[in-house]
Amino acid sequence: MACFNGKMRSLVLPILNPAVANQPFSEWAAPPIEQFLNSLDASELTKSHYASRLQHKEAIFFTDPNGDAYARVNLSGQKEVWPTNSEEFRTWLGSRSNKELGKFPTESVMREVVAHATGRAKTDGIRELVFNRVAGHGRNIYIDMADKLGRFIEITPSGYAMTTSLPNGIWFTRSSSMLPLPAPTPGGSINDLRKYVNLKDEKSWQILLSWILGSLNPEGPFPILMINGGPGTAKSTSSEFIKRLIDPTGAPLRNLTKNERDLMILGKNSWIMGFDNVSYIKDDVSDMFCRIATGGGFSTRKLYTDAGEKIFFIKRPCLFNGIPDFFSTRSDLIDRSLHVTLKPILEKDRKLTRELEREFQADHGKMLGAICQLLSKMLFDLPSHSLQSKPRMADFAHFVSSAEPHLGWSTGTVVDLMRENRADAESVLIENCVYSSLIIVLASENWSGSASELLEEIEDSLGEDSRRLKGVPQSASALSSSLRRYAPAFRSVGVHIDCDGKTSGANSRRFISISLDSSADIEMVRQARQDSSQYARMELRKKKRADLRAIANKKNKELVPNSTVLKDILMSTAKVESQTSKANSDERNSPGSPECFGHVHVFDPSSEKCVECPYEHACLNEIERGNAKDPQQAVLQ
Repeated sequence: MACFNGKMRSLVLPILNPAVANQPFSEWAAPPIEQFLNSLDASELTKSHYASRLQHKEAIFFTDPNGDAYARVNLSGQKEVWPTNSEEFRTWLGSRSNKELGKFPTESVMREVVAHATGRAKTDGIRELVFNRVAGHGRNIYIDMADKLGRFIEITPSGYAMTTSLPNGIWFTRSSSMLPLPAPTPGGSINDLRKYVNLKDEKSWQILLSWILGSLNPEGPFPILMINGGPGTAKSTSSEFIKRLIDPTGAPLRNLTKNERDLMILGKNSWIMGFDNVSYIKDDVSDMFCRIATGGGFSTRKLYTDAGEKIFFIKRPCLFNGIPDFFSTRSDLIDRSLHVTLKPILEKDRKLTRELEREFQADHGKMLGAICQLLSKMLFDLPSHSLQSKPRMADFAHFVSSAEPHLGWSTGTVVDLMRENRADAESVLIENCVYSSLIIVLASENWSGSASELLEEIEDSLGEDSRRLKGVPQSASALSSSLRRYAPAFRSVGVHIDCDGKTSGANSRRFISISLDSSADIEMVRQARQDSSQYARMELRKKKRADLRAIANKKNKELVPNSTVLKDILMSTAKVESQTSKANSDERNSPGSPECFGHVHVFDPSSEKCVECPYEHACLNEIERGNAKDPQQAVLQ
């Protein structure tokens, strides 16, 4: 900035008394320095100093708990809050300068003024909370309508109303992507939303409505809504209408980003974070959304610095849509999710987008009014409301379940929905675990051993190329981490996995134990054995491994083949088995044949049949009976 001389410099530096920042706009008064500056002609000041005079006269600066600088300005009688580095604040500065000087400031002057404003915000020591779309104050909820009239919806235990004033400590910021909400009107029903979301059943509707109500709880936490359905189920359209009901923005749904900073920026500029056509959520991205759902801090390097750190804290409702039943195999994300399924739309039931849009605009205000009225009743009941049992995300369940009597739902409906939803998710999670059948079988045997030994069991079960399969851990440590994530899902079906066992003594080592409890379904264990050739292959390969070690040890007691040598031998054995199987398929598979080496036979005493083939003969493992030709002998010789 250009320098002032003598007395003028001493007057300009102490520009604004910070105490004025806490006064309402109507009581703002220019301090003596402002009166002095107002008496000066524009020619007596540089443009940058004049722009500074404008901002000090009409704006107050402060920071939020994240350390971001904001400006509060009075724009045509409305109170606006913008980040000092935002395009909105720069536009306001330019328009005020143009009004007073007849010219817009140059880019260098603008940068200087913005830097000055940011510095004032961070040095004055004023810190306030800044909200986006939804805020809470005491028992009341405030929703920013983001319209040109500067109106807000105030929801109290006695009702709701629109207002242009907010209590002290509540400041909303509006991004350029935010769109206005319609005025809430009485006489509508939340059930009108059903025709805009193509839900499969009543259970899905109850889950969706619970999520919508929970998304308006300023304190959270917020379960993640996962909307799945096949092609032609209107996933994207349904998701857009759900988001627009509460938080309309210019781009309601985004592509799923893997960048942490991009997620934080999206969260700061919208209330509901919506993502379209999600096929899979990687583990690191899954962890980020877990923190967003329950509230968490994120740290990243400041741009153009080496050591500077930028801290974000964010808690937001999120929704995904896509074809898969579940977008992640991480149990911690599934525990924080609610899942709804859409049904296919018949050709005769399809509507044009413009027709749906016209109907939604007509119903939007009435649906919003019904939600506000319901929230008011919930706020009235919350002080005396309690949960009989507390599931995961108990705060969400407590808030939403207060709506049960007003929706005609029986007591405990929300908690039951959450538990059933989680049980369904855990069932799918177990089905998608490539080694789940092996874990259940080992649990029936009360297995215990090291992570390396369990990884060897998995390789025996899945075959030589098991590590190429998606979802198979590549190391013992990765297996331990995977088991810890799957443990809650297995526990729900009576399979207990303990990864923290430790032997006693000086040379203690860690071990994993897998067992069944009394609640486990015996049929589940039987199915785990029968549905997999995995178990049968595992038993054969374990025996082969033991036989090979015994043979090698017999030939040379000092040389016992390691795992790599055994793997090479087993691969050769598999090739011989394949060739033998092809050449003698008719003979092997004929009923009653004693030399049926085409597959491993497991005897079922109750039916006196082999569970691996349809024949009537009672065949135990033919290798153990000595009736089969074992091709591994030829390999070893």
